[in-house]
Amino acid sequence: MRSLFFLFALLMAFSGLAVPEAVIARRAVWDPVIDGRLTEPDWKSARWVTLDRSRPARPRTDGEWNELSRMVGEYVKQQFAQNVQAAALWSERGLYFAFIVEDTDIIGRMKEGELLWLEDVVELFLARNARSGEKHLEIQLNPTNVMMLNPPEGIRFNRPASAVAVDGSLNSHLEFDRQWTAELFLPWEELMRTGLASPPTGENAGRVAAVRFASWDLTICTQLRINRFTGPGTDDPHFPEFYRLLVCEGFESTKP
Repeated sequence: MRSLFFLFALLMAFSGLAVPEAVIARRAVWDPVIDGRLTEPDWKSARWVTLDRSRPARPRTDGEWNELSRMVGEYVKQQFAQNVQAAALWSERGLYFAFIVEDTDIIGRMKEGELLWLEDVVELFLARNARSGEKHLEIQLNPTNVMMLNPPEGIRFNRPASAVAVDGSLNSHLEFDRQWTAELFLPWEELMRTGLASPPTGENAGRVAAVRFASWDLTICTQLRINRFTGPGTDDPHFPEFYRLLVCEGFESTKP
């Protein structure tokens, strides 16, 4: 595994891209309750990652801001100012993922089987390794806890436990909302059966998988959809070689 990581780092260096910082999953003292509220102390002390890239890209000059504002309205500046963060925890039961989405216009009208990403949604991409051609799992979750589950071809993946909490007025554009939060639990048993991840051990040095976090944000004020995601890599999320390593802390204390 260490040789693979070194090779990946070398390739990234030659391509001119920075080696992505690993996503650190701290070991949960208590297994979180999947309620979407993220009130447990373990989430408070988790290693949160900001979704640092977007398409369209954030304007960099006054001229770019003026041009975009002319097209979609001045509210676009507030839309770009909103942050999305994600974090991971682990326990002997499995992996936990959470999102905090700042959003003043929370929209979630899509139903199961519809194109969730056309409105507000968070996304988790998970692969066993950060390398080209690796099979990967895609999960989308909207503010009403409707899920799109897209496992690798030929693999059945049972629906993970999930929950969301909305701080605002869902689908009401007359009031300013604050944020919505989402929570997912993926059991080790399911991850091992599908070959997408394995528990931390001395053999894998705690590197249990590779992940990419993403979100889509739509607001009625601009009708602009912003896709935020963790870099580096391309806008297309289906390239696991650009995912970040998911590293579990505290695995030395697990029993063999």
